[in-house]
Amino acid sequence: MSSIVLSGPQSTRITDVKGRGLLNFASNDYLQLANHPDIVDAGITCLRSSGAGMASVAFISGHHEAHSELEELTAQMLRAEATVLFSSCYSANVALFSALYGDGDLIISDSLNHASLIDGIRLSRSARAVFNHGDLQALRDLLSDRDRYGRCVIVSDTVFSMEGDYVDLEALVGLAAEFDCDLVLDHSHLIGTEPSDGVGKFTWTPLPNTHVLITGTYGKALGGSAGGFIAGSEAAIETLRQKARPYIFSNLMPPALASIAAEAIRVMGRESWRVERLHHNVMMFSSLAASLGISVSESHRHPIIPLHGPDDAAVLRASGMLQERDIHAVAVTYPVVPRGEGRIRVQLTTGHSQEDMALLLSTWRECI
Repeated sequence: MSSIVLSGPQSTRITDVKGRGLLNFASNDYLQLANHPDIVDAGITCLRSSGAGMASVAFISGHHEAHSELEELTAQMLRAEATVLFSSCYSANVALFSALYGDGDLIISDSLNHASLIDGIRLSRSARAVFNHGDLQALRDLLSDRDRYGRCVIVSDTVFSMEGDYVDLEALVGLAAEFDCDLVLDHSHLIGTEPSDGVGKFTWTPLPNTHVLITGTYGKALGGSAGGFIAGSEAAIETLRQKARPYIFSNLMPPALASIAAEAIRVMGRESWRVERLHHNVMMFSSLAASLGISVSESHRHPIIPLHGPDDAAVLRASGMLQERDIHAVAVTYPVVPRGEGRIRVQLTTGHSQEDMALLLSTWRECI
């Protein structure tokens, strides 16, 4: 699996190492914060004052104040009691289940959850079950055996990375309450895409704080740098600090990256027009696609938008033709998605213009 090599910053328009400019539809930098001057300056300032990194794990070298600030800001954003940082969201998801669940517990997962959630669940000692994507009746059927287990947890992405569709949060919360289950939600592709504060209604559930855990990344909408987190009750977060092996035995992100993510959260709050513009672009894209006879759901509201081809070979061929025309839009085929369900995964940002979107869609129609 090869990837493009860049020589400049991540943006709507990128430059590869050969100096070739490309229109970019393959970035998680939804709010165009990766090159925001305030965020870049925050990283530079912290780098100069704090050095390149911590040089060891947290229980030996300790936390930096930049880490503490980011944990507090993340907890506030998600209305959680506390947050613990990890080197990536992959590490966070791998850490969670082994640390908090064990023999005699049950973990139930949506079939399209991210690979990091799947791997984390496999590493736990708990019983596990999988329900077909979004099939709430199948989930209910699995929960009928809930009394055989000690603790039970329902696990889901809030936005699924290949389709850009949302979890039915209200239904999951209802089932979790009815069957006395915990709920683990991965917000990686949600943060930065919802009105007002970037996470919208997904910050709240009627479940007790002790029953909800949220994971996510700072490597997408929040400046696109690096690092992940788990947010939840103070008791759960303290348990993770004591028992989560990826936390105990891995260095924390460099303080400069923590400062970048913290400033990104602040910028997202004070520049709310970015989320509004993002939603405008999603609606515009759907409208333009419809005018060209390209199938995109009118109700689609996330900036990840799949353009499906007739087969994997056609999608790969079209992706190559787009690249030849200086449009960077990545083909996703088996084994990342089921065989025969290949697609171009379009990722919109606040920086795309109507002309950019129209060019992609008209070129895609020619190529496919």
